[in-house]
Amino acid sequence: MKHHVEMLKTDDLTQQRLARKRLGYIKPGETKYKIVRPSQNR
Repeated sequence: MKHHVEMLKTDDLTQQRLARKRLGYIKPGETKYKIVRPSQNR
């Protein structure tokens, strides 16, 4: 666990991965896609 905390503090790639996954951040020029499944209530 200490290793993960240290990576979050110091590793840029780990920080970017977390921001993308948890917060939905994207870089300028990127396009974000969201897949929406149809409702089952038909």
